[in-house]
Amino acid sequence: MFKADAAFLKLQISRESLVRWLDSPASPASNWKDWRNIGDQWFSKDGRPIADLSDTELQEYIAQCDQRLSQRTNRQVLRDVLKSAETPFLKHATYDAKTSEFVAGALTYSDNFLDAVVFLTLARGVADYLGPDGYGIAVIHNYIWGDKSNKITRAAMRLGPGARAEFMTAAEKASAGGAFQALAMEMANKHPSASVDELESLR
Repeated sequence: MFKADAAFLKLQISRESLVRWLDSPASPASNWKDWRNIGDQWFSKDGRPIADLSDTELQEYIAQCDQRLSQRTNRQVLRDVLKSAETPFLKHATYDAKTSEFVAGALTYSDNFLDAVVFLTLARGVADYLGPDGYGIAVIHNYIWGDKSNKITRAAMRLGPGARAEFMTAAEKASAGGAFQALAMEMANKHPSASVDELESLR
């Protein structure tokens, strides 16, 4: 089994705003210039830390992400994240009308830098739809592979309140994975035929 990190998104958002975001064009990764702040757990294809890449090299990676996001809706990009799950019970997408909470992601997503940028671009693009009281979090974390030292948060973003999206500091990131710990453990222990995926019903 491929040892991929999980990617999860949690939003406090109205259903109307959520649907508008899902059906809107995905933002390009190049809208943001802070990708070096993604953290020290990411490396280029030749093994160099992302922070050590030249501006030109980094922009080449971001351009590849833009191509993957071009002419696609957020719903389509999120559907790809869910499809990355190795089996149906390792994906999750739900909206709770009582709490206005949307949670989505895959327990086995990827350990690739380009995939991380695509997911985090998807997540940070929702900030324009959150409203003054909306907020959220996006996390890439290893929940199931190896011992405790391997189960780390590789990237985390704070979303909102309002139209804000920023990487967490190293100290904040250390505990960010806890936001999805209970869900991850529940998913890992589900019957293989189980699947919770409400994405297409959110219209």
